[in-house]
Amino acid sequence: MSDSIYAVTAVSSVRPVTTRPPAPEPIQQAQAPRTVPDEDSVTLSEDAQVSQMDRDGASPATISLNLGIPIAAVNLDLGTATMPAPTKPAAESVLDLQAV
Repeated sequence: MSDSIYAVTAVSSVRPVTTRPPAPEPIQQAQAPRTVPDEDSVTLSEDAQVSQMDRDGASPATISLNLGIPIAAVNLDLGTATMPAPTKPAAESVLDLQAV
């Protein structure tokens, strides 16, 4: 038997750890407003828009600004228009008119 010495060497390969920067997110371009409504869209009348915005809790002033209409028109559509005070007193009865 011969006396032999075996040497075992372990070589480890070390790879540097590299981190990649996150990929940039794709840039979304602003889309132009659609001029043709989708097939499943509905165009509301001005009165319906006023009613819908009122149900959503918008004030008459906000509705007026958003729709570009006078606040008096909004109040009229909502049934909250106030009548101006009469300038002449009303006759109390038909008999008062005949007495004059």
